[in-house]
Amino acid sequence: MIFFLEASAMVKKYIAEPGTERLETLVRTRRDLAVCRVTHVELPAALARRARAGDLSREVARRHAAQYEADAASLRIVELRPPVLILAAKLVWNHALRAFDALQLGAALHLGRASQAPLTFVAADGPLCDAAQAEGLRVERLGR
Repeated sequence: MIFFLEASAMVKKYIAEPGTERLETLVRTRRDLAVCRVTHVELPAALARRARAGDLSREVARRHAAQYEADAASLRIVELRPPVLILAAKLVWNHALRAFDALQLGAALHLGRASQAPLTFVAADGPLCDAAQAEGLRVERLGR
């Protein structure tokens, strides 16, 4: 079983919020975990946004972003190659998705099809989870 961790789920590894315990369990049990390359942008952006809002210091946010880069070495990374981009572009016509959300879902769908392994899409974004479910993926909603 592959667990595809969308950015809204992955951020829970670094910031305690509803769903953090479940994400920590997935990471601790060394499951087959995957992320989309775009998470390398989305996760630091989420941390920077929290720092600007005063929810955590800029120093802590940067430390968490650096830790993600180190942690990513043990994750399966789905690159933004043409098959993922083409799939994401099609998804925006079927679901009310923002561009990065379409990339995340496209990456998960592509990985599931290419690996032919069961895949669970893990996210905290409700509309994105709904779209993933509509596309036939197993979905685990974290928090919120």
